[in-house]
Amino acid sequence: MTPFELLFGTKMKSYQDIVQLLDDEITAQFQQHRDALRQDANKQIYKVQDENRCTYNLRRGQTH
Repeated sequence: MTPFELLFGTKMKSYQDIVQLLDDEITAQFQQHRDALRQDANKQIYKVQDENRCTYNLRRGQTH
């Protein structure tokens, strides 16, 4: 056991561990942001499609 482990009861984080943790956090944030953008884009697409559908239907006659 190292002195650090005796004092704190856990292994000391190395530079590589810290870099890996930061990379994982950045990746997770990027994915969350990307998913939010996708949801917003889907909402906008459905909104425009609905508007286009309404405009199209206004110009068509009723079926008999």
